[in-house]
Amino acid sequence: MEENLNDLIDNQGHTKVILNMQDVDYMSSSGFRACISTLRKLNAKEGGLKICGIKPAVKRIFDVIELTSLFDIRDTEDEALRTFRA
Repeated sequence: MEENLNDLIDNQGHTKVILNMQDVDYMSSSGFRACISTLRKLNAKEGGLKICGIKPAVKRIFDVIELTSLFDIRDTEDEALRTFRA
């Protein structure tokens, strides 16, 4: 995941990324690290990261490790896209 995100930002020049996690049932510490690293990289480029489609079990982990307030989490990809356009 981190390699793909880095490619989007570093090689393809994207500064606004939506990470749809609808198919993610489990996330390891390296997955959380990749999200944090991506967020920092995009913020430095005056871009942004939106996360959407988080399943309740994964959302609970975000809550427990107190990352929910760090990320802009949306229910759907359409909602995340609208917030980028606003």
